[in-house]
Amino acid sequence: MNVFSPTENPIMKWLDSDSGLVKELEKIRTPAYVYSYRKFKEGSARLARALSQVSSSVSVFYSMKANAARTMMKWTREAHFMTEVSSIGELRYAMKSGQTADNILLLGPGKHEELMDLALELHIFGIAVESFRELSYVTANHNGKTRIFIRINADRNVPGVTESMFGPESKFGIDVSRLGEALEKLDGFDSDLVGIHYYMGSQLTDHETMLSFHREILTYVARYRDRFNSIDMGGGFGIPYSENEHELDLDAFATGLGKILSDLSLEDKYIYFESGRYIAADAGVFLTRIMDVKGDDHRKVLVTDGGMNDFMRIAFMKEHHPIAHVIPDRSSSKMVKSVISGPLCTPLDCFATSALIPADVKEGDMIAIFKAGAYGLTLSPVFFLLHSLPSEYAVRDGGISEITRKNLRTEEIFSSLY
Repeated sequence: MNVFSPTENPIMKWLDSDSGLVKELEKIRTPAYVYSYRKFKEGSARLARALSQVSSSVSVFYSMKANAARTMMKWTREAHFMTEVSSIGELRYAMKSGQTADNILLLGPGKHEELMDLALELHIFGIAVESFRELSYVTANHNGKTRIFIRINADRNVPGVTESMFGPESKFGIDVSRLGEALEKLDGFDSDLVGIHYYMGSQLTDHETMLSFHREILTYVARYRDRFNSIDMGGGFGIPYSENEHELDLDAFATGLGKILSDLSLEDKYIYFESGRYIAADAGVFLTRIMDVKGDDHRKVLVTDGGMNDFMRIAFMKEHHPIAHVIPDRSSSKMVKSVISGPLCTPLDCFATSALIPADVKEGDMIAIFKAGAYGLTLSPVFFLLHSLPSEYAVRDGGISEITRKNLRTEEIFSSLY
């Protein structure tokens, strides 16, 4: 867990701004997610710049599962990212948020016919088929415009991956050994409409391991190079959540991957990547106010107004995000190990068990959880206990504004279901 100096305000450091903006932020309704356009632009530009070294034809899909907030969807369109969706709800929402159909890629296992029908009816950019059932359905109902990506699955896992998308028991994709058979079913299609898709896994930070696996998969794929025109290599670009984790060397990855494509005579293919975490994570912080302070100067228990219903990732996935006390005008030189828990009626609702917090912490102070821009609200069980939904704010051009959305309480949404 990252430790901040007791004399620095971590929010000011994150905002890279003056104290006036921080004071404005301290007045917001909590619990809340705050998204920084500057942080978003830094991360997205860094990713795009590095991946442009892979090939002369590279495009990136934003994985909206990471964060579907209206503001984030708008920012990704401004950055010229396409959109990756994995359900009928995401597909409809992507269109409603302003994305055009020809910039949307659909993937995910177990697609229902209704979802594939809508995707084809809208003429979206592409569909990644993950089974022979899906492949048969899409080819039989094809609209002549939507690209068909065959998602392949290797028979072994990628080492060091948080969530592996490969392996003999994976639900994702068609076994790579049957790629030739799958491509035969697309014999009547122009190669411009045919692509290969694969995705190693999430939170990848070792570029050498990534390159080794890419070379292995692409070496097999290259034997069919005349049958397809594009390759979607997925994403999984990881970020360091704690001081014990290292940064992914994107430039080394991109340079190495470009060489692999050249070695295998695949440099003329259109290359696509997907990313959610790398683009959005650093751009978000979760703020929650301390309701109760218990304990003494040796150990404290802090109870906050936001819990795992708002931000589940830490509680259930046991991930370590940087956590800090948002220091007001007063400050203490002494730091105390503290438990930080939310207001839910379960011991699982815990953000940290040994966070270093100033000894003079008081009720009403705020706690900040960083790198919360990806897999925050969209991954959380907001209906648990029917607490109010967290608010959301955007920081751009030196000001803070609340993200406008319908003023619906969770009990109103829940009651409409029954």
